[in-house]
Amino acid sequence: MDELAPEQFLCPDQQGSTLLHSLISYINPHTMPSSQVQAAVLRIFYNLDGNSNPWSREAVPKLLNARNKDGLTPLHLAAKCALPHVVASLLKELGYNNNRSPRDTRLAIAVRDTYGTSLLEDLSSTYWLARSSDEESSLLLEADAMFCVCLISDALAGRLPLIITGSGLYGRGKKKRAKRES
Repeated sequence: MDELAPEQFLCPDQQGSTLLHSLISYINPHTMPSSQVQAAVLRIFYNLDGNSNPWSREAVPKLLNARNKDGLTPLHLAAKCALPHVVASLLKELGYNNNRSPRDTRLAIAVRDTYGTSLLEDLSSTYWLARSSDEESSLLLEADAMFCVCLISDALAGRLPLIITGSGLYGRGKKKRAKRES
């Protein structure tokens, strides 16, 4: 696969969606293995073809903060769709980028769409819609929504997800606490 130029990752389509928005919208959690979803998200962040491009560190913050026509950032869209593997990858990237602080993660979670709806309000709606549904897949959606709430709550408390991919560990997970002296 040929590498994409930075502007191709950041250039919005007619709906204002970037490549990352489009990927998140395309994901079907019932048919796509989570490891493939995470690999695709990471590939967008790092444009991996065996090497990492230097522009990616500059483009990632723009990609994470990009809003589509509905005012949704990729994190908001992933939470609204109850995609915990994507939410974990995005929170990890928000929290561990060297130029970011915990405040950046909290601000990314606090963003509201063009209708004034927060990420957690959308996630709550997804949860309650799944809970009131009779479809077999609704139980999985309900569980995914609850897992997303846990990931977001942990990120607000400064605990970021440890992501396990097919190629091993990605990210640092919980920060180690100093041992107490007895």
